[in-house]
Amino acid sequence: MNIYNNEDILRQEIISSYIEGSSAIKIAKELNINNYRVYKTLEDNNIERRSNSINSKKYTFNENYFEVINDPIKAYWLGFLYADGYISKNKERYNSGLVGLSIHEKDEEHLLKFKNDIQSTHEIKHYKVSKGKGYSETPYVRLILNSKTIYGDLVNHGLVEHKSQVKEPPKNLPKEYEKYFILGYFDGNGSISMSKDKNSGFDFKFRITSTKLMLSFIMEHLYNNETIYKISNTYKRHSYDIVESLDYGGNQQVYKIMKYLYEDTERFLQRKYDRFLMLKTQINGG
Repeated sequence: MNIYNNEDILRQEIISSYIEGSSAIKIAKELNINNYRVYKTLEDNNIERRSNSINSKKYTFNENYFEVINDPIKAYWLGFLYADGYISKNKERYNSGLVGLSIHEKDEEHLLKFKNDIQSTHEIKHYKVSKGKGYSETPYVRLILNSKTIYGDLVNHGLVEHKSQVKEPPKNLPKEYEKYFILGYFDGNGSISMSKDKNSGFDFKFRITSTKLMLSFIMEHLYNNETIYKISNTYKRHSYDIVESLDYGGNQQVYKIMKYLYEDTERFLQRKYDRFLMLKTQINGG
């Protein structure tokens, strides 16, 4: 006998279970209904049927990874997702949540670390995008997760859709993990630039781009931890821009900021860390 007397609840259970990877046959068995009932529900709700080959290849990952930010690595990835990730509610698939992370192909090793940290069996997909005629194609890699759970947890931590327009500091993040979040955010939306100086060395500059609210959060943290000596002004490249930039120049100042962010961390984008090592060598006269 079917324990789901409420037809709406039964319909919801069928759709959500199917979207999250269960096969129609497995759903029918678990809900004690016939296969036709499952297929008819999917058809009536415009849910695209999967092939048997896809059904047999179910990807898994730790969907509860971001439920609580209780270690530096989770805080780092939360910051990185704030910068380079995206979330969306997939309304065509019964409001299932999508979480995606796309980065340049040259940083694929970094995406692989994220994949391993969340214990994912998903494939990392490769793509190329062109801005149009006359532009070279830009190769990038992407990982997409489909889960209402991880979507909901990221929303609870402050990540929103269309985040370039509404980007506020993270929620429910313990203070001891703020710097790891900032490093993750920097790796997605920041840079250490370098230019030749008059003594055959290099002048380095720290820059991070975001909304004024996020930049204020970052500055206050650095100031409270005695990494910068004053709260600086942010600026817009164009008056119509939504985002602003925060710059710190002077090799000693840049070194102090980055040394603080990199201390006691296991996750960082290698090519930006390599730039920091160049600065460290120059500072120490190596």
